[in-house]
Amino acid sequence: MRLPWMSRGSLLNNVKLLYRYATIPLKLQNLIICHQYFHSKSPVPLSTAINNLQPQGINKAILLKLIFLGFLTTDLMTQLKNNSLIYLSSQAYLAGSGEND
Repeated sequence: MRLPWMSRGSLLNNVKLLYRYATIPLKLQNLIICHQYFHSKSPVPLSTAINNLQPQGINKAILLKLIFLGFLTTDLMTQLKNNSLIYLSSQAYLAGSGEND
């Protein structure tokens, strides 16, 4: 049985973790690569995304920063781990939805 305070603890721990990545430098190319990768995918485990995107210069720190910014999303009510499913947020879809923005 999962107690309500346990999920709030996970949320707080996740926010603290993600906040550590708030100052990681981010390039526009990072956003483009991640948008292309996640655009047509179902949620994928964090570790899979890292393995697939590392050759293109996207590492765990960049992915966690993108979660912090809300570009990518995951269930923050459970502890963020390598098997946590991440995906493109609906905000990222809106930002990239226009053809001639």
